[in-house]
Amino acid sequence: MRNIITILVSVFLGIFCCAVKAQGKISVKITTNVNSFSCDCKENDFIYANKTISTAKDNTTILFPLVSFNCPKKLMERDLQELFKSEVYPYAKLSILEKDINKNTGDTTIKFSLTLKDVTKTYEVLLANVKRGDKNYLSGDQMIQLTNFNVEPPTKMLGVIRVRNEVNIAFLIPQDQILAY
Repeated sequence: MRNIITILVSVFLGIFCCAVKAQGKISVKITTNVNSFSCDCKENDFIYANKTISTAKDNTTILFPLVSFNCPKKLMERDLQELFKSEVYPYAKLSILEKDINKNTGDTTIKFSLTLKDVTKTYEVLLANVKRGDKNYLSGDQMIQLTNFNVEPPTKMLGVIRVRNEVNIAFLIPQDQILAY
């Protein structure tokens, strides 16, 4: 009987352990005059290119498939894909251009470019260190304006619902992908 209980507890803990597996993501928080919602792309959908980054020319590039973003409703997912013309530009691209680790505080700042459709803009953001499970992540967020990427904020229901021009992009990226050499 004791062996059966031990086996059941081991199986339960194994299932629980796997169920809380840490995972990075990128979230697009969209606000309208009525409400706000987030669409997320999970780490297992990220496509990494140029996995090393140095203070020289190399950089880390992460592609986010637009069709992999999950929104609260399927209609919102289609609207997001249509907004960013996913049939022509299937990926959002984040390229880390520079990194700076403050020797006194340990804070990490990155300069990155974000490409949506055919427009690229550069930003600088302070990242926070986050530990999830046994994995270390860097977390940050950046407010962007849709019109800077030649995207007109859409309206729905004959203009009654209007998407705000400002969209927050929040990311949680595995630390080893950003700080790799």
